[in-house]
Amino acid sequence: IMTTYKVQKPYLLSSIFIFIFPLILTIINVTEVDGVQRNEWIGLIGFWALSVVLVLIPFGSKLEIGINYIKNYFLGFCTSTIKQENVVAMNYGNLFRGGLGYGKGLNIRVQKGFSKHYSIGEKLWGKEVIAHAQRVLENKENTS
Repeated sequence: IMTTYKVQKPYLLSSIFIFIFPLILTIINVTEVDGVQRNEWIGLIGFWALSVVLVLIPFGSKLEIGINYIKNYFLGFCTSTIKQENVVAMNYGNLFRGGLGYGKGLNIRVQKGFSKHYSIGEKLWGKEVIAHAQRVLENKENTS
């Protein structure tokens, strides 16, 4: 049995607000200054375009949870695969030490030749997805 999840929609609203509000303030401030040069406008527009793209990137992602694996896809391409038998350590907690805005989620350490760390966040995927992923990766009976 395989389940596919997409990024939560509330993430879109909060992320877009974070970048749209400063964009509006910047445009208002720049238009009030006389003699703004063309290069400043190009730099400013480029900066904000890059910011908006970075906010929208997670919406090209999807998470596939199978019987004993988790796969992460971006724009249809598989970017990572976590197999249950390769999981060395897993814990639920802050995604960044000190909890600097990334929220809580699942931290996973995988060992297959070399050690690699993965994280799946609640803000992006939701609590149900985190619980499902944790059950799949902890359940040793599903190993085949």
